[in-house]
Amino acid sequence: MTPGAVSRLAEAIGPGCVLVCRPVSLGGQLTREEAEVIAKAIPARRTEFAAGRAAAREALSALGRHGVSIPMGADRAPQWPSGIVGSISHGAGLAVAIVSSSARMQAVGIDIEPDLPLPDDVITTVLRPDERVAK
Repeated sequence: MTPGAVSRLAEAIGPGCVLVCRPVSLGGQLTREEAEVIAKAIPARRTEFAAGRAAAREALSALGRHGVSIPMGADRAPQWPSGIVGSISHGAGLAVAIVSSSARMQAVGIDIEPDLPLPDDVITTVLRPDERVAK
């Protein structure tokens, strides 16, 4: 994702959300709680996880929430601090996090995927009927 693409994405999400994108290669520091849940993963997965959590903490800092832990739930989803909604994704060497106050947004989500056509079995899951293009 180029800096220009990140800027356009940040503009598109609108007010109330904070978006942070960082290279996975930078990794990041994990809290004890976060490190414990990822300790048995392969090094590449630990680095992606740490970069995602670092991006999320940077985004949370912009909302005034500093130094918080973002543990992983049983469903592997980030467990956000009370009053926060957010999403973390990583791929293609990047980690991206988006957060907002739950008073402003019910939910936010972001995913990094290659710019390729969606497989047919995914289209009905991720696109509304008005977003689908007939073949």
